[in-house]
Amino acid sequence: MGGSADTVAGHIKDHYRTGMSLQEAVRVAVDGLAASDNGPPRTIPPESLEVAVLDRSRAQQRKFK
Repeated sequence: MGGSADTVAGHIKDHYRTGMSLQEAVRVAVDGLAASDNGPPRTIPPESLEVAVLDRSRAQQRKFK
């Protein structure tokens, strides 16, 4: 996340809530990545994102999907 790590983490901390759907949580994360300290948020096209989900309840050894 580079120099924007504090901005991203702050956005997620302010907007995340327990019980969110996966879609809502991904939206909060993407909005956090787009957030900026110096102006309007940038637009991140979907094809520029690479997302993994950790699912500890999966029976498979690999927990990422």
